[in-house]
Amino acid sequence: MVRLILWWVPKGSPDYGKKSDDVAYWLVEVEDGRAEREIGFDAQGEPILHAPTDRNMGLWTDSDREFLVDDYQIVEAQEFNLLWQKLEKPTGSRSS
Repeated sequence: MVRLILWWVPKGSPDYGKKSDDVAYWLVEVEDGRAEREIGFDAQGEPILHAPTDRNMGLWTDSDREFLVDDYQIVEAQEFNLLWQKLEKPTGSRSS
């Protein structure tokens, strides 16, 4: 019965699968301590995952983790937004 339910209910991020094992680091857009958007990069610095999209809820954006700014390196919002826009176009993703 459990297997049937898991088959019927779609996973929150089907495109992540094994790709998430290849993520070397993440850029996470945080607002009020909560992840809003995320981009995962491989060891060569190439973006391989991003969310939320039409198909993927994400790892960090679908969690209840609270991010404290002092614990992380800050990246300029413009840099994140430019990269997000490039990733969004070919996949038909949506931004939040």
